[in-house]
Formats: sequence, C-alpha cells, structure tokens
Amino acid sequence: MMKLLIPTTLVLTTAFAGYLLPEGKISQSSSEWAYSLPDTLPDEYFGEPLNREPIRDPREERLRERYKPQRVIPVIPVATDTTHTMLLEIPDEYNGFKIEIKAVREELPPGHDIFFHHGNLSMEMLPDSTYSYTLGNFAELKKAEQFLREALKDRYPEAKVVEYRQGQRNEQN
Repeated sequence: MMKLLIPTTLVLTTAFAGYLLPEGKISQSSSEWAYSLPDTLPDEYFGEPLNREPIRDPREERLRERYKPQRVIPVIPVATDTTHTMLLEIPDEYNGFKIEIKAVREELPPGHDIFFHHGNLSMEMLPDSTYSYTLGNFAELKKAEQFLREALKDRYPEAKVVEYRQGQRNEQN
C-alpha cells in the first residue's frame, strides 16, 4: 500500500504544478489562465450601479462609537466678585489681637497674592496714610504670637501682632 501512495502523490503534485484552465486543461502560463475565466456578472450590471447596502466591517462601528464627537459643554462667563472686595471691617467694639501681614503706601490691587492665600483679611487706613492688612482674631497675645511665629513669619518677615481696644488700634505694642 505504501508503494501505491507515493507515486500517486507525485503524479498529483506534478499535475497541479501549472494552472488549471476552466476547460480542464493545465497551462504553465498565468496570463492564459487569467484570460480564460468566464464572466461572473451579466453585462447589464455594468451600466448602472447596484442598489445594495455596503458591507460594513464590525470594527468600523466600534471605532465610530469610540471616536464619535463628544458633547461639548459651552463655556458661559460668570461675573465673580474678587476677594479684595471681601475685606472685613474691624467692628467698633472689637477687643483682641490681629496680625498685620502687610503695611503699604498704596492700596493693593485685587489680584495680589495675599487675597488668594488668606481669608478673613481686614484693611484699615492708618493716620500716616498707610494701608494695613491684618488677619486673624486672637483673644490672647500668646496665641497670636505663636501663630505668627509658626505660620506666617517665614512668608512675611515684616509681620507683627497688633492689639485692638474698642475697635481702635493700640500703638503701645
């Protein structure tokens, strides 16, 4: 049986070493094979386009979903109040201590850093036409000095503790 299979296999491989023509003949030339194929579409289909749905790749739908235009939230400008206008006034009956972090000759612009770094800022105009910016509300001098030393002295070396009695700045300090 083994002897029969080997010669048959050799015969088949040599038989299909060329191109099989539609008439059943074998040719060694590829151009002869290409031109001998019969038409698969009738001539009437070449005149006008076929009304068929195009075949879609399933990957195309996934990509379309993945890259579909995102819903854009419109930017609506909103009028905001600056923190500069939120400066607190020192009440007439206030008794306690505040920390003066800045004393300047001209009023600070609304975009200055201290308005973004600190809340509860107060501003008062001193008799020598200096603008004093203070923060905090301390009942005891020790606590005000501790806060100044631990939290503010590195950033504001000129900062100092100021005492208020009945809403008036006490310059004895």
